[in-house]
Amino acid sequence: MITGQALTLADREFIAPPAPFCVMRKYAAVFNGDEVATPQLMAEVVLTSLQRNYPELTQEEFEAKYLDISNIGEAFKAVMTTSGTKEKTPGEVRPGKK
Repeated sequence: MITGQALTLADREFIAPPAPFCVMRKYAAVFNGDEVATPQLMAEVVLTSLQRNYPELTQEEFEAKYLDISNIGEAFKAVMTTSGTKEKTPGEVRPGKK
């Protein structure tokens, strides 16, 4: 089991580990805070991360039983926080950006 943040979705508790590097690379702009994540992207990031600890979890089961509009933001934030990203303050300019 990879260490992560406890996360309850529907009636099940998961340990959400950091996102794997392949997801961080694929969505670098989101992880860098340069783009806003869509619900579809959030679901993919969360599922891919959870599958590191729960390889039997399928996309169909995850989206039908555990993920919904009321918890997708919380789940995404848990994975992003565990992955070491920090939220940008509105108007903040990151180093190297103008």
